[in-house]
Amino acid sequence: MRVPGRKGGGTRESHAAEAFTFVLSALAAVNRWAGVRVKNARDADGNIVAIAVIPGARFDERSGKTELNLIDTLQE
Repeated sequence: MRVPGRKGGGTRESHAAEAFTFVLSALAAVNRWAGVRVKNARDADGNIVAIAVIPGARFDERSGKTELNLIDTLQE
């Protein structure tokens, strides 16, 4: 994820803390209409993972980019 740079109007790669903050902010915004559910778990290697479940949404791939889209329940 690229973010605005401090000088010169350019961009730079985000730091891990910035990316985590962005993801949490986005989940909070989505929670307003979807009721995001979260769970702490461990993967097969025993590493801690955070899982977010977003009801009424799915990931799609378009032009090499991952998108999160609202599911139209009338078409599903």
